[in-house]
Amino acid sequence: RTLGPGQKLNDEAVNLWCSMINAREEQRFPEDVYFRTVCLSTFFWSTLMQVGNADAGYNFEALSPWQSPRKGDSHRKVSHLKGDILSYSSLMFPINIIEEDHWVLVVAHLWKKEIRYVDSCGAPGDKYLNVILRYIQDEHGRNKLAFVESDWSLIPCDPSIVPQKVNHFDCGVYLCLFVYSIVRDCTLKFTPQQVT
Repeated sequence: RTLGPGQKLNDEAVNLWCSMINAREEQRFPEDVYFRTVCLSTFFWSTLMQVGNADAGYNFEALSPWQSPRKGDSHRKVSHLKGDILSYSSLMFPINIIEEDHWVLVVAHLWKKEIRYVDSCGAPGDKYLNVILRYIQDEHGRNKLAFVESDWSLIPCDPSIVPQKVNHFDCGVYLCLFVYSIVRDCTLKFTPQQVT
């Protein structure tokens, strides 16, 4: 139903796409997560920010299903990730902005210490960049790793290099194409005609 003309992609469709990207990354780098990009569930953001709860706001502790256990910490659930989340080359965070009914992407390149916001409407995304930076800082703290905030670059969306949608319903398809292009190290070059 969400793949019909004029329909927006839902979480289920985006998560399926992300799981296919993750499976491809596992095939490319079967033994070494350090070279992999992982695309997290669309529910990661809503869990982190407690979207829909009366006391909505940042809640790092709510993420235990996505976190690998620390040494001697056997009560934590282990996610589908292999190894610690900070071991990956890059993390992709697909975000459904509920109040705008709009999909965006935040990409954290852990080796480069760079967090990039990608949006088919061209908004800069400062809020999302800062929350993901805080999350990465908290993951470093949880793992007792040094973190220097000034080493990190936050890169807002640049509409001159990020393809922009021309309707109100293709943002999920753009998100999937952003994920695909970034994981393949391709430039974000596609037109609205190619999307629809």
